[in-house]
Amino acid sequence: METIYDHTPTASELLNLADGMTKQQYLTNWMCSKDHSILDIVLLYESRKNEPLAKKYRDLIPDLYQQWQWGLDSIVTSI
Repeated sequence: METIYDHTPTASELLNLADGMTKQQYLTNWMCSKDHSILDIVLLYESRKNEPLAKKYRDLIPDLYQQWQWGLDSIVTSI
């Protein structure tokens, strides 16, 4: 299964996207599935501002990506 670890992530990117887990920990994590792995790759390329590669992977999981975006609307901000 392709993961963010196949895309030469920096230590900072791993901390942000995989909570600093090793590849083995990531692969055995309860949330690790092929689709969630692809979502992490999308987020990696979005953070790198590489839209062509982000789109390539986003197009593989359009429904999951949309669900992830919808989850962002529950963030509470103070005024």
